[in-house]
Amino acid sequence: MEIKNNIDVYNISWLNHVENSGKIETLYIPQNRLELLDICKEFFANHIKFELIGHTSNIYFLPEFSCKYMVSTRNVKSMSWQEDYVDVDCGVSVRFIANEMINRGFSGFEGLIDLPGTVGAAVYGNAGCYNCSIMNMMISCECLMGDGTIKTLYKDDLKVKTRSTALKRNEFKAVILSVRLMLIKANVDELKALADKYRMHRKRTQPGPNDNLGSIYSSPIERPTIIGYLIIAIAKIYAFLVSVFTNNINNKKDIQKKCIFQILRANNLKQYLFGNNWNRFIWKDERAHEMFWKFHKLHKLMFKDNKFEIEIKGDINKYIK
Repeated sequence: MEIKNNIDVYNISWLNHVENSGKIETLYIPQNRLELLDICKEFFANHIKFELIGHTSNIYFLPEFSCKYMVSTRNVKSMSWQEDYVDVDCGVSVRFIANEMINRGFSGFEGLIDLPGTVGAAVYGNAGCYNCSIMNMMISCECLMGDGTIKTLYKDDLKVKTRSTALKRNEFKAVILSVRLMLIKANVDELKALADKYRMHRKRTQPGPNDNLGSIYSSPIERPTIIGYLIIAIAKIYAFLVSVFTNNINNKKDIQKKCIFQILRANNLKQYLFGNNWNRFIWKDERAHEMFWKFHKLHKLMFKDNKFEIEIKGDINKYIK
């Protein structure tokens, strides 16, 4: 067990441009499943509050966030391969297991090839992309429950919703120790071709993994409010007219985006969004924390679905008033 004291939250955060004054009094880094089980069991038995993290690729730590105890699962990463399933410890990287599955000729993971984060966190948040979902491939997961018992939980037990589970919604306390994934045999070359296709599409349409937490909101489709419809309609008409008069039809989306932010009086915000995607925010500099909440306010004005997919640690109420 590796133990670190008085750690800046910034040092364990996925984001590099968040000035974080918060502190972790004690950070526990178990090196295997047994050490993870022991430390979490001790906390549960003594009713001690603690934070559990993986790679933090879906966690936004607010600047004032601090905690006394934190446990990292990132070094808990053993695997056991069987004929028709594999048992994967919670800290195994999703990217790693997806590559392993593809190279061994097992389908269902080709869309997860570049998904950051750990397997445990992927189950916790019901992660998925490109028609592939970790939950669809999960047979069961072994969990340490809040009462200190170890139970095998299934999809129904986790009450799965879009990018959410009962664990993420804090409906009960448990730590995912390992996940059993099904093995479905397929053609290796076809799987590699699909994985390459999804990888190239991701590179064209999404930012890289640095300085962002993936999709901010859990809704897969942005549904405009009445105000949003009006602003988007005005921007589309404006972009069309500009493209006609300038004889340039290739930059209509850029013109539309600029118009929207001019209407919203938020020109200084557009640099923090990836392209025209209102579901990807880039923490690109030290102002990003301030700009994120301005972005969220405008998102609520423009769109109906504002439920966070990312997990936010800290007092969110002071920012969403």
